[in-house]
Amino acid sequence: MEPLLNKIALITTSALQLAVLYLLIKRRLQKRFVWFLTYITYELCESAVRLAVSGNHPLYFKIYWLTAAGGVILTVMAVRESFLNVFWVHTRIKWFTRVTWSCVALALVYAVLKAWLFPPVHGGWQTAAIIGSEVAVGYSISAVAIVYFVSRWIFRIKGQEWETGIMWGFAIYESLALVGSITRSIFGSKYRIVSEWLPAAAYIIGEVTWVLELRRDEPEVVPPAENLAVDYFRNMEDYIKVLGRVFRRKT
Repeated sequence: MEPLLNKIALITTSALQLAVLYLLIKRRLQKRFVWFLTYITYELCESAVRLAVSGNHPLYFKIYWLTAAGGVILTVMAVRESFLNVFWVHTRIKWFTRVTWSCVALALVYAVLKAWLFPPVHGGWQTAAIIGSEVAVGYSISAVAIVYFVSRWIFRIKGQEWETGIMWGFAIYESLALVGSITRSIFGSKYRIVSEWLPAAAYIIGEVTWVLELRRDEPEVVPPAENLAVDYFRNMEDYIKVLGRVFRRKT
């Protein structure tokens, strides 16, 4: 039964990846989403290899862990790409950059401490390293997604809805997959339906999100010559510096 479910999940995943790839090419988004396109292509090839060996349970899991590293790296690059497409101008604001990196750093520190203090109850150091890496990346991407959506609201950014759709897909997938990873870390194989099948279901939900978002036409938004939010905060920083100099002189 389990090999059959693996095949169904892989076929569904591959079909959705083909749909995402088709939409990216159809809308001529290859240059706008270079890393996301690379990620989807890699995942499609990865799914094909896994599907080919899905009948051999031991070989399947060896292939699964061997191919997982590339997917993790490309996931980070794809998330970074969508984030910078929207907030490249805002990276000139010092506090915004500091807040973003601080959130990522806190997520990584928390993941490392959790892996160190509460290692997996089953398996050796290899299992601990794999699960720890998954959790660290999951926390980091979840933190970046929170910064992304909160910052869009703060700066009142409109447009670039496809970037938002891609971020939504990754945020949904990583957040739900974290539950599976944490369950596996604490309980081992006791709750396999959660630890193994929730991440697979979460990824399918993320893919469906990408397909739905890329199918929608992106509304055209004409940006002003200068981003008012950026100018406002830059000017505010300048005013604070000037006031600081004035008060120092008076004292």
